[in-house]
Amino acid sequence: MPQTERTYTEILALLADNTTGQISPQDHRDVVASMMGGYAGLIQAVGVTDPIAGVGATPVLIGVYDVVTGQSKDVNTDGAEASLATSVVKPGVDGFYAFDFFAAFDLSGNNKTVAFRAFKNGNPTDLDFEVFVAGGGALGGVSMSHKSFALVAGDAIDVRVSITPGTADVTFTACGLSIKRSG
Repeated sequence: MPQTERTYTEILALLADNTTGQISPQDHRDVVASMMGGYAGLIQAVGVTDPIAGVGATPVLIGVYDVVTGQSKDVNTDGAEASLATSVVKPGVDGFYAFDFFAAFDLSGNNKTVAFRAFKNGNPTDLDFEVFVAGGGALGGVSMSHKSFALVAGDAIDVRVSITPGTADVTFTACGLSIKRSG
């Protein structure tokens, strides 16, 4: 039977005082599932390169993920989920989530600023990272994280890339996106 990830208030109600012996084994499993926290992740398969052509100033969805690394929805009825079809991760419960993103890429142009920004429900957030690339070619990697990103159940989180000035092709050689409930 799947577990249900519960809020702190719901857990307190489940485990009030047990003077009448009403705490069930399922209640205990739900508490353990809630303590683990919801998580979901997407990564690019090893050895795969995925180009995105003609990236410019308008942010473009990074849709290069090939593998769902895990999703607590498989265990908890309200767990977080990851979608390869839409390149998003979604929390199943309101709360604070650790957000992590990494990417390694090749750039076809010189003297470009490459910006990565997290989006929530299609809107830009303040989670972003910029890197200036003077001489095109392979870039070792970039990452951004936030340890207490406030999310509501069902929020769609994705990451997009933009380049200024002009345009360039971005070929991702490694990429990953994940969330994990932390509070």
